[in-house]
Amino acid sequence: MSIHSFRNKFLTTEYHLSTYENAAFSAITVAICILISHPWQSGLAAAAFITGAQSVTGINRQGSFRIRLGIAGKTTLILALAATLGVAASGPFLAISIITGIVLAFCFGWCRQIFPLNWPDIIIPSAVLFYMNLAENNIQVTAIGAALGFACELLLGMIMFVKKQYFPKKNFVPEKETFPTPPAEPDKYICGMKSYLFLYAIELSLLLAVGFVLIRYTDYPHAYWMPLTCVMILKVGRRGTLRRIVERTTGTLIGCLLGSILLYLELNFWFNALAMVICIFVWLCYLRKRYAVGTIFINTFVLLSLGSALPFSPGIVLERMVFTLIAGVLVLFSSYLFLSKKRLSK
Repeated sequence: MSIHSFRNKFLTTEYHLSTYENAAFSAITVAICILISHPWQSGLAAAAFITGAQSVTGINRQGSFRIRLGIAGKTTLILALAATLGVAASGPFLAISIITGIVLAFCFGWCRQIFPLNWPDIIIPSAVLFYMNLAENNIQVTAIGAALGFACELLLGMIMFVKKQYFPKKNFVPEKETFPTPPAEPDKYICGMKSYLFLYAIELSLLLAVGFVLIRYTDYPHAYWMPLTCVMILKVGRRGTLRRIVERTTGTLIGCLLGSILLYLELNFWFNALAMVICIFVWLCYLRKRYAVGTIFINTFVLLSLGSALPFSPGIVLERMVFTLIAGVLVLFSSYLFLSKKRLSK
């Protein structure tokens, strides 16, 4: 077999990972990143490195390896862009920060349109990396982590290719991909974006602007948790928004509390590392089935990732809860402005 024919066969061969298999793969990647970063990085730098790698490997896209590798490559670029925007927003001028937030919000709107199934896997970690780099410039570390995740995808493809060639599954039925239900109204496009996603971008821009004002004009070191939570719970153009806001705000609160308790106990490195790996696995398993449960564990993961950089005090628990509640109230208020009452209640 020639190199050209092998490459084509390698890229076009379809392999399918179940939700649990993909979650396990991403969790193993996180474990590797923790072991690599432990001797030479800590705090925000280590968190950016780990989150970058996990974000690339956490996307479960069925089909040929070419499709999965293509999404991994695009995700790597999106994460690097989010990190760059975070550094740009950290400048001394509020206006520049707000403009950067608007760019980020519209990028998220386009991400939801380009990746209708996998957008939570991309937007949430991108927002986390944005605020990590807002607090501390770690663009290079973020890019290295994402590149490592891309390399892990290549390795996974090779393993699955060999497995399918020599150990094929009999009577295998791949999981069906369930796409989100589109709004009842016909699609209208504004600036190349579906109208309901355009409204999402505008609403998110306003919420991020409020977040930047809060970050700059208060002395709270964790004020960024408010706009970050807004990104996590905001969902425009879909029915049942009120119910989802309650579910996701509750999950975020419980995750903040659980993560804060683990940090307060000051357990050893290996226990925290194991907890982070478990959190990523559970989050990816429940991301689409029971998002409130998944939110608990992704917030715990983020807090544990940042824990080594932040001196812990009992006030952090209250601070994170308060900012999460503020985010929930703001998203609820903005939803009443941007959505019809019918959509909010159903």
